[in-house]
Amino acid sequence: MAIMIPNRPHTFSPASLEGIMFEGLEKLPDDYYVFHSLRISTVVDNTFHESETDFVVFNKRLGILCLEAKAGQVQYKDGYWLYGSGEPMHNGGPFNQASSNKWKLIKYFENHRFASILDKCKFLHAV
Repeated sequence: MAIMIPNRPHTFSPASLEGIMFEGLEKLPDDYYVFHSLRISTVVDNTFHESETDFVVFNKRLGILCLEAKAGQVQYKDGYWLYGSGEPMHNGGPFNQASSNKWKLIKYFENHRFASILDKCKFLHAV
């Protein structure tokens, strides 16, 4: 089984189905590390910024996958991603959100003396 960090899921809205995803990802082989609700915090120009990636999956042979969880009645209509309520999603939708989180993680590695990993590790994102 995968190494889950934390070993039990963080609190989340049951409607997100993150618990089901957590249980599914937990079944990966033991050479996978799965981080649930990974937060990256930075301060830029005295302003605090925080981003959260639903799941970050790491395998030393395959790389890192930033995974954004979406459940329910999400839809793409007239050029916009919408929640089931009809409200537009921020960040341009789930694929942009996952991509943005991937780039934030790459930038975090660059800024924290882990840049040497970037040439050896593939970074991907998915929804």
